[in-house]
Amino acid sequence: MPATLKESSVTIRVEESLRDEFNDAAARIGRPAAQVLRELMGDFILLINATHPPVASAAARQRREAAAFALGNSELEGYKTSATQRALFEQYASGQITIEQLGEAVDRLATEFRATV
Repeated sequence: MPATLKESSVTIRVEESLRDEFNDAAARIGRPAAQVLRELMGDFILLINATHPPVASAAARQRREAAAFALGNSELEGYKTSATQRALFEQYASGQITIEQLGEAVDRLATEFRATV
């Protein structure tokens, strides 16, 4: 991997013994501790991106904000949202269903609820 100019730094507080053990471990493999930390940071980013994909677009952010607003507004009006409703809004927010599919599902839930009252 070619060397690149590092333009920023990170300061962290750790126990002295942890720092010393880390520096010793890095030295045993002949690598600077800073290089090992950069590699660990890169590996962590890959892991998190694979298991928790980032919200990639403004549209996705808007869906999340709209879903949060709708649920919050319902609760402010005194309605209790069910786990099923929250799951539907999460599916919409994550792009798994469209706004039309969300509306249809919410309408079905409302119809089912009215039938029980």
